[in-house]
Amino acid sequence: MCIRDSSFRMAWNRLSLRTILRVANLILVVTPYEEEAKRKMGALREKCFLFPGGVDDNSFMSFASSNPEELRQRFGMPRNVKIVAYLGTIEERKNPIAVLEVAERLRSKDGIHFVIAGKGDSAYSKEVEQRAFELPNVTYLGEIGEREKIQLIRLSYLNILMSKMEALGLTQVEFMFQGVPVITSGVGGQSWIVRNAQEGISVKGPGDIEGGARAVAELVDDSSKRQRYSDKARERVSDFTFTKLMKKLDEALTREIESESGLGELPTEVRST
Repeated sequence: MCIRDSSFRMAWNRLSLRTILRVANLILVVTPYEEEAKRKMGALREKCFLFPGGVDDNSFMSFASSNPEELRQRFGMPRNVKIVAYLGTIEERKNPIAVLEVAERLRSKDGIHFVIAGKGDSAYSKEVEQRAFELPNVTYLGEIGEREKIQLIRLSYLNILMSKMEALGLTQVEFMFQGVPVITSGVGGQSWIVRNAQEGISVKGPGDIEGGARAVAELVDDSSKRQRYSDKARERVSDFTFTKLMKKLDEALTREIESESGLGELPTEVRST
């Protein structure tokens, strides 16, 4: 009975989604890949609006004066090292254990230190925490607040994500916003937001530990290449801030309302809402 109910719900959801996509005035998609999938289900190209989450630029401005070195001192991270940061939920889908395996490959290479930060309350997260404590070149922070998150991003030399599945990877957009290149498994939307050899390096999937280690070592040893990727990263996400995205979304919504209502222009009091 449960199987039948589940199959019925899935079929109903597929049917409902196709209908919704056909009649919707505006469909938000986080990547062009998602747009392609929605169009195959009946969405019109002109109704799709690219809205890749976005960086909370106001939050970055709020903590702009906070010293990232405070975070290093608070958690006893070594000085004079290049920080390679993982920031995200500590779950199997995000694959932070692969990041630890990359760190283990590089434990004898001087000048590199890995940081693992994120929320986790499962047996998997406990395993990640334990394995992190066993590595001398890793600091495990666990869950951190917004201030500490921004400090970590600003402190980082590289960001690394060996995820098994990603729609986009908003955290990577935040690192790129601060000019931090990304080493990524390149799955899902990661391959769109982080272009290989431009804003970072894409390895051969979530299991490519050797490739991840080579990518970290390459950018640690070649500061000029890292700087080129840093500049590209900033440029790539310069329009992906809440301020800019919400302005564009507001304009798109206004156009749709005006079109639906038949008004040439919405009254000022309506536009203000």
